[in-house]
Amino acid sequence: MNTGLDRIRKLYSEAGDNSLKAAQLHQELAQASESGPVWMAYRAASEALQAKNAWNPFEKLFRIR
Repeated sequence: MNTGLDRIRKLYSEAGDNSLKAAQLHQELAQASESGPVWMAYRAASEALQAKNAWNPFEKLFRIR
């Protein structure tokens, strides 16, 4: 099985309650070279998690543009 995707799935499940894990997920997805639809969906979800954890309303809007 795809170990990179397994790692992303595990990080995603932990990122909902942990802003540090959300930042780690976002960083790993930014560095990943994969470009399939599943990876794109995780990247979009990562942006949403970054917006959720931002305290500045303008940053929230920037993240979910």
